[in-house]
Amino acid sequence: MNFGKEDYVGGSEIIADTSEHTGRWWKIVVAEADTTFATLTGSNFTAPGSSETFPVNFEFIGNFTTIDLGAGKVLAYKV
Repeated sequence: MNFGKEDYVGGSEIIADTSEHTGRWWKIVVAEADTTFATLTGSNFTAPGSSETFPVNFEFIGNFTTIDLGAGKVLAYKV
């Protein structure tokens, strides 16, 4: 993954479990092949279906408040 220093303004966290995580994130990058979401909540955003898989480096940009993975790993950038 290639990230610029502007991506680290609010910090980031790796999410690699199926627990529900709440907070505020502006970008989510898929870090493991075949990642799925049980819940992905954000404003002005339509969540993907729980059976939809995403490849490594796929990016979601928005204002997210809940991340709950079905499987896989993501890097989430905090606001």
